[in-house]
Amino acid sequence: LLEPSVTLKSVSGLTSSNSQINASISNPAKLKLVRCGYYLYSSSGAQLSHRYDTISYTLSSFNGWFDLNTYYGTLKPSTSYKYKIYVMDSAGNVYSSAVSTFTTKSTPAAQTGTNSAKRLGYTASKIAAIGPQPSGSVYCSVYAISYARAVAGKTPYSNPYAYWTKDGAKWSLGGMTSTKYATQQSGLKKLYSEIRAGRPAIAFVYGPNASQHYVTVIGYKDVTNVNNLKMSNFIILDPGSAREKSMGAYTGLKMTTGNKGYQIVVF
Repeated sequence: LLEPSVTLKSVSGLTSSNSQINASISNPAKLKLVRCGYYLYSSSGAQLSHRYDTISYTLSSFNGWFDLNTYYGTLKPSTSYKYKIYVMDSAGNVYSSAVSTFTTKSTPAAQTGTNSAKRLGYTASKIAAIGPQPSGSVYCSVYAISYARAVAGKTPYSNPYAYWTKDGAKWSLGGMTSTKYATQQSGLKKLYSEIRAGRPAIAFVYGPNASQHYVTVIGYKDVTNVNNLKMSNFIILDPGSAREKSMGAYTGLKMTTGNKGYQIVVF
């Protein structure tokens, strides 16, 4: 029986205070894997962090990654860290990668025009792997969750239907929370603040050709006044196409049923 193997890939998103650690997992026997986790060590080998995601995979191969600001906290600049990534099967057997090292940058990465423009980075192949919602379906909400998790570096992320129940999308299954805002402007300001903090968010929108739709917000641009934000100021990943476009393609934020507010969903 061929055992699973974990091969580390290059780190990504490396700054003075953060890094995303990545691995490719091969599971040729399609064993049931129930955990994907990591260990983070100091350069001397002292354990700093051990976190994991609960999974239920029998896939022959998949990728695993962890954004350390999300799972561990702020890293120190100009500092070397050691790490490894592992998976566990349903029998409790653990399969680990080799230990590797990365060093954070010496100064914070420049963010030109942070107040007026910011776009969150992500791996395009992850969004392509999720794909668009099926044509004519009502699953835009759970595809938006999957995109948000992928952009945020959270695992697992690639099965939108894991976030669907008989009552519709369940935001908490994706680690997210829904809030309704009294005005469109207050909803847009929440989107702006989430992106500025480095977190994707989900907006409930409408028109011109959609009565209602959920989209994943990943950036803003051309902001001159945070008290006068427009739909066109925001960049989205649209479940209809699994591609980026301006949120200005939609008419506005959608008021929820019963006029209970403009819905924004965040981590």
